[in-house]
Formats: sequence, structure tokens, C-alpha cells
Amino acid sequence: MKKIFNLTKRALFLIICLAFIAGCSGSSGSSSDDDTGSIDTEIADDTEGTEETDDNDYYGILIINEIMAKDADGGNDWIEFYVSGTETINLSDYTVVDDNAENELAALPTVILSPGEFYVVRATDEAPEDGSAYVPFKLGSDDCVSLFKGDDLIDRLDWEDGDALIGYSYGCFPDGSENTQTLSPTSGYPNETADNEPIDFFLEDTVEDVYITISQTDWNSILSSPLAEEYHTASITYRNTTLDNVAFRTKGNSSLRAVAQMNSTRYSFKVDMNYYVDGQKLLGMKKINLNNNYKDPSYMRECIAYEMLRSLDVPTPRLSYVNLYINGALHGLYTLVEQVDSEFLEENFDNPDGDLYKPDGTGSDLLWRGASFTSYSGVELKTNEETSDNAAFINMVNELNNGSDIESVIDVDGMLRYLAVSTALSNLDSYQGSLAHNYYIYEQDGVFSIIPWDFNESFGSFTMGCQDSSAMITLYIDEPTSGALADRPLIAKLLKIDRYKDTYREYIEDVIYGIMNSSVISRTIEETENLISAHVASDPTAFYSYSEFQAALGYGMVGTIFGLQGFADDRTSNIMEQLAGTEPSEGDGSGSCGSETPGGRPGRF
Repeated sequence: MKKIFNLTKRALFLIICLAFIAGCSGSSGSSSDDDTGSIDTEIADDTEGTEETDDNDYYGILIINEIMAKDADGGNDWIEFYVSGTETINLSDYTVVDDNAENELAALPTVILSPGEFYVVRATDEAPEDGSAYVPFKLGSDDCVSLFKGDDLIDRLDWEDGDALIGYSYGCFPDGSENTQTLSPTSGYPNETADNEPIDFFLEDTVEDVYITISQTDWNSILSSPLAEEYHTASITYRNTTLDNVAFRTKGNSSLRAVAQMNSTRYSFKVDMNYYVDGQKLLGMKKINLNNNYKDPSYMRECIAYEMLRSLDVPTPRLSYVNLYINGALHGLYTLVEQVDSEFLEENFDNPDGDLYKPDGTGSDLLWRGASFTSYSGVELKTNEETSDNAAFINMVNELNNGSDIESVIDVDGMLRYLAVSTALSNLDSYQGSLAHNYYIYEQDGVFSIIPWDFNESFGSFTMGCQDSSAMITLYIDEPTSGALADRPLIAKLLKIDRYKDTYREYIEDVIYGIMNSSVISRTIEETENLISAHVASDPTAFYSYSEFQAALGYGMVGTIFGLQGFADDRTSNIMEQLAGTEPSEGDGSGSCGSETPGGRPGRF
């Protein structure tokens, strides 16, 4: 959420006045049905005269810099003001009010503040015994504070459930900026978070605990009907923060069915903080995924793959390791994975308001099926569901299959970087494979970017369409599909153009000589092993034994699943030969797997 004072003066005045009349937090769903109650200030109907007034008369002089709505002791709400301009101001020229329609504008004390100075007032129903400055209202967990100078709305800070958590404050970071976030409380001092860095939900250097509390009836319902993926009410505790009324369910496709058939309870889960309580967030997150590491005895495939994608600047979900407890009992070591949603888009893209799609089914191959979006029933729109006409998607698929200007609809460089990593890892449980799934596409101004998803069967674990595991080592880099290359136009169209293929090959070199280099990936494996090995040993629902976990890190095989180091070394060596031309990098267009290929290469039909 951003502060309002980054708007132009005229837009600020018009938009915020209208927003204030409707209720500060109308978008959160928690506003009163009343108008402004007993708030007795008159807001001007026009902006006459504002053109000649310095911008700082409207914003930038005095800022609502930080609030505390829930301190650890259960009281002591406060509001911190900060002089961000270059002029001395008198605080008594200003009034303040929160989102409660019953509260009136409260006068601020007569205090002269210099540029860069902070001032804190308590927000309490009763005058403090120590005589400190206060305003006669408390702050809610979903609330806003508005600052006026006369009739002019100068600044507003609004927050939702999950922003101003117990023991945390909320406000500008850095001081006086338009960017706002959850903070460590610093009443009267410069704002900061833990270690003066933004609070990171996903901790890479520790294994945290996640506690899910759910009624036994609802838990039994999940276990008896896991394929229903039905949400049930639960509470979640993570890093000393508890939220009630969250939604909890199983998740997955083939892996969900497989676990159900195994008579195991080790499902992957989704937790939605926003499902029952509009705007509720857990340390800034509305949704999270708890992945069970199915078909990955190393527990590391997704973690290392995502690190490789980030090394090539591909927008990639964050993740970390957690011990999942359900109703107080350890359920297993899981991977906590960021949801690709509006918060992810705001973090990774300049324009977070475009159309986000999750293809999985009819149309996910992006072959042309006509101009009606209903013909692409397996492509699910995840944002702008009520407003998008899907025209940008149809235009993209049309251009991809029938046009000649691919850069007008595809972030080509981003796709080449993604493809370089996915191909190096022989990741066929993806757009490249027979199912053409496990990816998102995101549109900004008509141009689509690819977002990776679900790499737990990378490092050659998914062999569907291939004769055996050895085909994963020799997967063609210039025809990296299971089935005909032409059936994957997002790849075929790019690799048909020499300059794109050359760039793609350069990115593959970056991967195999960089993060996938034998010594580099060896260190990565070792560091991750040191982090999680004790937790793997204690995992009560593990799919594999601890000895299989250890074997999965090295050069051996666990069934048909490669050891990480062995796959990386063999695959890197083969890619070097393909790049040098001593091994073929493409076939006859029928793909790396799924049909007869020239030369009788081992591991291929």
C-alpha cells in the first residue's frame, strides 16, 4: 500500500476528498454504511486557488509517518508525525481523525517542529495520566488516519488486517516516503524494520515453524475427501503472529491424487488469509503454499531451481523451509512458497494492474483455437476477473501463431532466460512437457511475461513421453520439448529466429558455467543440507528414508530419480557438447521425447 502524497496536487485533492467522503478504507470492505458521521469539517467542492499554492502546502510538509495499533501490551496506540519538508511548522495548524465515523477531527497540540523532526501523540479514549499529548480515539487493526490543515486533506495513512500486527508498527519506509510497510516500532525515531531491512516473510537461513489449528471435524473432512480441495476454517501462527479465520485446504493435481492413493496424509496445502476476512494478511501475505516435496527425496529441487531462475533475473516466487504442525503435532518438513498474486505482481512488475493467467488444460499449449476466450477453457484468469475482456490474451495467441512481430506481445528476453534454466534442468513438468502447465503468464500493456511455477520435478525427474531417465541428460537444447516443437509455439517461434536462439544459448552458458557449475552447485547442495538435514531426519510423514535423502544429494539414483550432483554434472557436460556441436542439439522437429529421433540416441523412442 502506498501513501497518497505521491499524487499530483489536483488529483490528490479530488480523489482523496471523494475517498474521505466515502470512508477511508472503503476498498477493504470494512467501512461503515454511514457517510462521515459527526465529522464536522467542510470539504471544498473545487480546487480554486490551489494552482497558485506551493505543492508543499498540500503534502510533503507534515507526514503521518508511523502508527501503532496493537502493541505487545495490548494498549498504547500512537501516531507519529514527521516534518519532511524544509519549513518549520506549527502542529496546532493541523487536525487528525481516524476511520470511525463517530469520531470528530481532533486538534493537535501547539508544538513548533523543525524539518526532519518527529512528534508522537497517543491515540487513546482517556487522557494519559502522564499528561502526554493525545487524540481521543484508538486505532483499529483495519483503519486509517487522515491529516487536515484547515479544510485541506494533507495526508492519509491506511492499513488493513495483517499490516499493523501485534508488536509491530506500520508506516513509511524510509521516513516520509510513499512506500509503506510493517515496521519495528520506533516511536519518535527514524523508522526501521528488523536489521533495518524490509520484513522478509521467507527466511533462507533458518527453518521456521508454521502452526495450523483446525477443528478435528474439519481435519477429518479434509483427510476423507482430499481431492475436493475444499476450504475449511483454521488459524495459523507464524513467527509469533497468529491469525484466526483463515482458509485451509489441500492443493495439487497429479501429486494430490498420488498422495491420496498412497493413503498418506502428507498433502500440499494452501492457506488463504483473505478468504473469510477481506484484506487480512499475515506479515503482508494474503496467500501461501505449503508444498510437500512430492517425488523429491532431496527436498531441494524447487529451492535450487528457483535460485537459478532468480540468478537470471526471472521474476520467481520466494520460498523457504518450515516445519508444519497441525493441531500441535509435527506434520513434516515443508517448503513455504509465495503465491503468484497481486502482492507478487506489485513486488516484481512496474505495472501490477495487468491480466494474470494460470494455464493448465485446454489452451495451455498456446496454440491458436480461434478468437473466443471460451475456446481456451484451461487458461484461468487470476486478476481483473470482472473487468478484463481477455482481448490482450487473444491478440497474443494470434500473433504467436499467425503473426510476425512476437516482441509486440511477448517479453522475449524474459522468456529466453526462463527457457534457458528450465531446459538446463530438463524440466518437462512445465510448458515444455506433454501437459503444458506449471507456469503463469502476466500481461503489461499487451506484452506477456512468463512466471515459473512448481519445479519440484526438475533436475530430470519428470520423464513422461521419454523412454527412460537417461533421456533427461541428453534433452535437446534447441528442441527441448516432449512432443512436436511446433505444438509449443512460445518456444518454436522464438528459437526459429537466429538472434533469439543465440541469446538463449548465451543464457544457457551463463547457467552451466555459473550457478549449475559443479563446484557452485555442490556448495549450494551442502549449505542446504546443513540447513535441513536434522529436520529431514525428524520428518514423521516423509516420502523417503533419511538414507534416500542423503543418496539424492549425490551421484546415485533413488529409484528413477537422479541424485542432484550427478544430474547437474552429467547434464552440464552434455550441454557443453551440444553447444560445441559434438552432440546434436535438435532433431527433426518431433521433440526430444515422444517419437523416433534420428541417430538412435540412447534413452529416446
